[in-house]
Amino acid sequence: MAATNGEKKKKAELLISSFRTSSFEIFKNPLFQRWLMAILLGVFVTFFLYPNAELPSIHYEPGDIASKNIKSPQDLLIEDKESTDQRIKEAEKGVIVVYDFDPNMSGEIRRRLASSFTLMRDLYKEIGNEIRRRDAVKTTKLNLAPFRVQINARRDEFQKTLVDINDEEFGALERYRFNKSIERYVRILISAPLEREIVGNKKLLYKEKDSGIIIRNIETKEELKANDILSIMDLKDAKKAIEVSSNKILGGLEGSLRKTVTTISQRLIEPNLTFNKNDTELRRSIVRESVKPVFYQVKKGEIIVREGERIKNEHLVKLKVFQRAKKYDNLVLTSLGIVLLVVLLCYLLYNFSLKNVKGISINNRDLFLLTITMGMVVLFVKLAILICEAVSNSFPLLPFDSCLYVIPIASGAMLISVLLNVRVALIFSIMISILSGILFENRLEFFIYSLFGSIIAAHGVILTKFRTTLIKAGAIVGLTNVITIFSINMIKGSLFTVATVFDIAFGFLGGLLVGFIVIGTTPLFEALFGYTTDIKLLELANLDSPKLRELIVRAPGTYHHSIIVGTLAEATAEAINANPLLARVSAYYHDIGKINKPLYFIENQTGSENKHEKLAPSMSSLIFLSHVKDGVEMARESRLGQPIIDIIGQHHGTSLINFFYQKAKNKENPELYPVDEKDYRYPGPKPQTKEAGLVLLADAVEAASKTLPDPSPSRIQGMVHRIINNVFADGQLNECELTLKDLNEIAKSFNKILTGIFHHRVNYPEPAYKETEGKKKFNDIDKKSTKEDRNKRVEDKKNGEKDLKRLGMS
Repeated sequence: MAATNGEKKKKAELLISSFRTSSFEIFKNPLFQRWLMAILLGVFVTFFLYPNAELPSIHYEPGDIASKNIKSPQDLLIEDKESTDQRIKEAEKGVIVVYDFDPNMSGEIRRRLASSFTLMRDLYKEIGNEIRRRDAVKTTKLNLAPFRVQINARRDEFQKTLVDINDEEFGALERYRFNKSIERYVRILISAPLEREIVGNKKLLYKEKDSGIIIRNIETKEELKANDILSIMDLKDAKKAIEVSSNKILGGLEGSLRKTVTTISQRLIEPNLTFNKNDTELRRSIVRESVKPVFYQVKKGEIIVREGERIKNEHLVKLKVFQRAKKYDNLVLTSLGIVLLVVLLCYLLYNFSLKNVKGISINNRDLFLLTITMGMVVLFVKLAILICEAVSNSFPLLPFDSCLYVIPIASGAMLISVLLNVRVALIFSIMISILSGILFENRLEFFIYSLFGSIIAAHGVILTKFRTTLIKAGAIVGLTNVITIFSINMIKGSLFTVATVFDIAFGFLGGLLVGFIVIGTTPLFEALFGYTTDIKLLELANLDSPKLRELIVRAPGTYHHSIIVGTLAEATAEAINANPLLARVSAYYHDIGKINKPLYFIENQTGSENKHEKLAPSMSSLIFLSHVKDGVEMARESRLGQPIIDIIGQHHGTSLINFFYQKAKNKENPELYPVDEKDYRYPGPKPQTKEAGLVLLADAVEAASKTLPDPSPSRIQGMVHRIINNVFADGQLNECELTLKDLNEIAKSFNKILTGIFHHRVNYPEPAYKETEGKKKFNDIDKKSTKEDRNKRVEDKKNGEKDLKRLGMS
C-alpha cells in the first residue's frame, strides 16, 4: 500500500511538472505568440472603440419633462435604497460596542514599581559600601562626581521602567534612598483603582449608557455584558480617588515626599479598558450584510414614466436600472464583436500578405512592433478626438470635423515603413484605416482620408538618405490630405464653405505633423526594438564617426579599401534594387576587425617586410579568421545595428583562405600533422541578403584590382567576371537573394567604377623653359624608372596571384 501511494505521488508530481513545463513551453510557441498579440490588440482596441457604439440610452435629470412614454421592456426588480438603508440603520443600532479588558495591567504596574525601586535601592547600597570602604582606609576627601554619573544613569533606567519624574521629585525620593516604605505607600494608593475597570475618557462611553457595552477579557476571551456604565472609572476619576486616599494615608509624611508619592501613583494609573473599534465594525458589517435589500417589482410593459410627466427621483431610479440592464447586454455583445473583428482582420491581412505580397517577411518581433504601434496610434487618435471636442467647445467658430483632420494618423504607417519596409507599412495602413473609421463614428470619409494619407506616408520614405526626407514626406502627405479633403467636400457638395477652408488647413498641418512625429519617435523605437533604420545608417555613414577615425589612424590601407568597397557596393545596390545606404555603410565597417592587427594585412604594410613570412600558415590563417570575429564584437560594442553586424560576419562567407591552405599543404606531414581544410575556411555564415552578397563581391573585386599590372578596361572586365564566377561556383551566394540577372548588373557596375578609378591620364609636355634645364635629370630618372616599373609589374603579377589565392578566387 505504501509503495502504491508512493507511486501515485510520484506520478502526480511528474504530471504537475509536465503540465508546468508544457504551460511554459506554449508561451515560447511562435504561433501562440501571434494569436496572443492579435487577441490583446483586439481587447485594447475594444476598450477605446466601444464608447463609439450606439447604445439605447435615456438621459434625464430631476425636473425634466419626459418626451415620450417609457415602458419597462422586461420584469425588473428595483432596490428601494431608502428602505434598505433604514433597515441597515435599525440593525446597526442593535450592535453592542466591544471594549477589551486587560487583566494583566495591574500586575504589570506592580512589577514595574518593585523593579524600579529595587534598582535604585541597590545603587545607593553600593554607593554606601564604597564610601564606608574609603573611610576605613582614611582616604582623602570623597569625590562625589563618579557617583552622580551612576545615579543619573540609574535615574534614566528608573524613568524608562516606571514613570517620568522631575528633579524635585527625584530629590525627595533620593533623600530617603527610595525606601521600601515609600514603595509600599505607592502600592497602597494604586491598589484600589487597579481593581476597577478604567477607560481613558468617559465621553465615548456615555453614548452607550442605554445599550450597555460588552467587556471582553483579552486573556480568556470571555465576554460579559456591562449595563452599569456609570460605575466604570476613567483616568480623571482614578486620579481623584488616589488624591483622596493620599490625604488619609500619607498625613504623617513631610509635604514634598507626600506630593511625590501621590504624583507617582497617579502617573502609574493606565486605562485597562479600551474600545475595540475593529471588532465592533466587524460586527456591524456582519449585521449590514445580513440585512436583505428591499426590492419592488416593475412588471414588463408597465409604464415607468408618462409623456409630459415631470421626472422625479423615483423615476430616475427605475430608468437607471433599465439603462444598466440594456448597457450590460450591449456591452458584452459589442465588445466581443469588436475583439473578433480585430482578430479576424489581423489574421486575414497577415496570411494574405505572406502568401500574395512578394518579398514580404514578418517575424514575431515585427508583429510585436506592429501591435505596439497600432495600439499607440489608436490611443493617440482617441485622445486627440477628446482634445478636438474640448477645443471645438471652447471655440464654437472652429468646426469639430475640421479639427479631426489635424490628427496625424499616417505617422504609424510612415514609422513602420522606416523601421521595416513599405510592403508591411501598406498592410498596416489598411488595418489602421479601418480602425480609424470606427473611431470616427463609422464615417467613410475618415476611412478614406486615413488610408490615402497612410499609403503616401509609407511610400514617401522608401529611401531615406537625409533626415529632411521625413519632413518632405510629411509635406507630401499634407498635400495628399488637401486633395483628399477637396474631393470629399466636392462629393458632399460643400466645397465653397468656411468649414472647407478649415478642413484643408488642418489637413495640411496634420501631414506636416506626421513627419515631425516620426523624426521624434524613430530613435526611441530603434532603441526599444533593435532596428537599424536609414536614419541610423546616415549617422554611421559619417566618415568622422569614432570607429572610422580609429580605422584610418591604425589601419589607413584598410580604411581606403573600405571606402572604395563602399562606393562599389552603393552604386551596384541601386542597379539591383537593394538598399544602397545599407550596402555602403556596411562596406565602411566590414573590415574594422583588422584594427587589432593592422600590420598583418597587406594593405597596411608600408615596408617590404611581410609579417606572415615568419609565421606558420596555420597562425596566419587564424589571424585572417579572427578579423571577422573581432569585427563582429567591435560592431556590437559600438552598437552599429544588427544588419551591419550580420554583414560583417558574412562578408567572407565560408570561403577558403587558399594561399595559406596551399602553403600548409606544401609543408604537410600527413602522418604527424595532417592539414584540415576546415581550419582554413571562414566560419560564415554565407551572405543572407543582397547587401551582404554585394559587400562580399565588392571586397573581393577591390582587393584583386590592386594586383592588376596594367589595369586596362579589358583586364578589369576579365578580372571582375573571373572573381564573380569563382564566388558563384564556390556556393557563397547560394543563401542570398542575388539572381543571375543581378550578378550581370553587378559586373557592369563594377567595371564602370573600376575603369573610372584606374583610367589613364594624358602625359602633358613640360614647359619649354624647363625642358632644357631638367632634360638630363629626367632622362636619367626615366631610364631607372622604366627598369623598376618593369620589375615591379612582374612582382605585382606574382603578388596578384597570391592575393587571388588568399581571397579563394584562384
